[in-house]
Amino acid sequence: MPLDNTAKLSDIISALQGIEGINAKADLASVVGSPATANDTMAAINAVIQEAKNDLAAKMQDGSSGAEPLQSLVDRLFVGKKWASGSKIKGSSNTITINGLSFKPTLIIVEETDSNRKFVYSANTKTPYYNDRWISQNQTIAMSSPVVVSNDGFSFSDAALNQSLVYYWIVYE
Repeated sequence: MPLDNTAKLSDIISALQGIEGINAKADLASVVGSPATANDTMAAINAVIQEAKNDLAAKMQDGSSGAEPLQSLVDRLFVGKKWASGSKIKGSSNTITINGLSFKPTLIIVEETDSNRKFVYSANTKTPYYNDRWISQNQTIAMSSPVVVSNDGFSFSDAALNQSLVYYWIVYE
């Protein structure tokens, strides 16, 4: 709404604040946070952002550069190993398959609580899996096939006859 020539200073300020971007510098400084302040120039705020991008790129230790777009750096951040857990009822098949993970598991831990059997499989060392058998603290379970690790899960076979066995599992990337 246009102001007339008798507008008060408060009306002018209010109208200016309603214009998109009038507080952009203060808003940007608020988002960036310390050491940027609303009293800084845009050049100073840009320098703070660039320094933070340079620091982030250096900490990534993958050849990243502070000249890259910020989103490109953020998309490549390593925030830790992925993991998942769940349970699966054995059913009529001797093969227990877990798939649909968003990563390839390298460490698999399975517990079957009915007979208190616990198993660990490491894709890196292949232990304590040995000679087509899970090795557990108290017993070895005969397997009709080795553990198979895929890009999105794993499978193993247990020759136990009980179809209602529940396997609880946790896997790590």
